[in-house]
Amino acid sequence: MPDVNSSRVSKGIFLLALLILSLSWKAAVQLLGPRDTAVVQVNQKVAAFLTREHFRVTIAEKSEEGEPAVRAVSGECRILVVRSRAEGFQTDQIRRLATAEDAVFAVFGGRIYSKQPTWLTVVESLTAKVGREFGLRLDPKPILQVIASASCQAEKLPWGDLS
Repeated sequence: MPDVNSSRVSKGIFLLALLILSLSWKAAVQLLGPRDTAVVQVNQKVAAFLTREHFRVTIAEKSEEGEPAVRAVSGECRILVVRSRAEGFQTDQIRRLATAEDAVFAVFGGRIYSKQPTWLTVVESLTAKVGREFGLRLDPKPILQVIASASCQAEKLPWGDLS
């Protein structure tokens, strides 16, 4: 005769596994990218920041992740800001936008990185997505790739003001 307690434990483990699988599936399905309003807000915030730093700024009417969203110019200095996916899939695409002399770096959470910290960005993205499944309003921090002409010394700009 089967043990009733082991049957309950098995059912509990099965239900827990089913819950984890369901939440994982929902998080994976939502990996389609940020909502349009969030994208516009990020682009506007970046444009306002660069304008305060004395750049002439142009925001792309429509840009996908991996494409320049904000262009800024000041004298010989040229900056392209590209939104990146949490997984960092566009690294090669972004590098092709730069010349050999350009500086390329990532800005995430107000910090500058020589390359995108994918472990941090993926965890941030998934945490926000799972939180939204539970009704929490969690927006992941934007992940920006910056391409700047060498004369800009763009790494010295106060990118922390964007966080």
